[in-house]
Amino acid sequence: MLNEVFALPFKYPALMIAFFSILLSSGCSLMAKQMIDDTQKQLAEEQKEKTAKKASKEEQSPEEDEEPKADFPNNADAGLDSGKEGLVDTTKLEASNVTIFADNQNWKQIEHDNEEGYEYTAFTPDGRSSDLSQEMLGVQFFEGAHQQITVAQAAQVYKQEMQNDKNAKWTWNVISETQDEMLVELKIMGDPEQGEHGYGYVRFFTTDKGICALLYLSSNELSEEEQKKWQSLLQRADREDTTL
Repeated sequence: MLNEVFALPFKYPALMIAFFSILLSSGCSLMAKQMIDDTQKQLAEEQKEKTAKKASKEEQSPEEDEEPKADFPNNADAGLDSGKEGLVDTTKLEASNVTIFADNQNWKQIEHDNEEGYEYTAFTPDGRSSDLSQEMLGVQFFEGAHQQITVAQAAQVYKQEMQNDKNAKWTWNVISETQDEMLVELKIMGDPEQGEHGYGYVRFFTTDKGICALLYLSSNELSEEEQKKWQSLLQRADREDTTL
């Protein structure tokens, strides 16, 4: 059964709507500006720490080659290209004018909310209700956000809201990042006595209309094969057969 903690990410839109509605309003209020400034400072500090660590490592091992930058998962590695052994049947889903990809579990829309500047859609296999399903896909789209903030800033606000949750412990691990997108691994641990937990990924990316957060969560721990599959499926969104 999909426990309460598993649905937690889908409660955050209310908080995100408040933030983005302020951000996207004409004039950009002082509150929104302060939130952006705080995020920029935090990102700058993190980058400074990374640069210092890298410089220290190079001083200690000048002969070592630079560590290769992590790349986004390759579709072929997950056996998603047609004609490849281990082919995974895929399903195309539409949300917020973006084509997303899922495995072949008869995913159906169970929830949709569309307010000014924000759209949210949720899918589950066979259209099961969230309290019965063990898997869920969520699409959160913030129209016009790409003109005001970066993907990294949007992800940072999302992360902060998750960490403010008092009912569960969140693990946030950035797998890959570019200027226009970020792929993050999520682990959620709730009440241990209730066995509440969740595993999955969220991918943030820009389109020509806004910023999208594409989320996959499972109540079961993912095998290595499943991890590769879902990383690849999420990465394909808005890259093939988009409706934009």
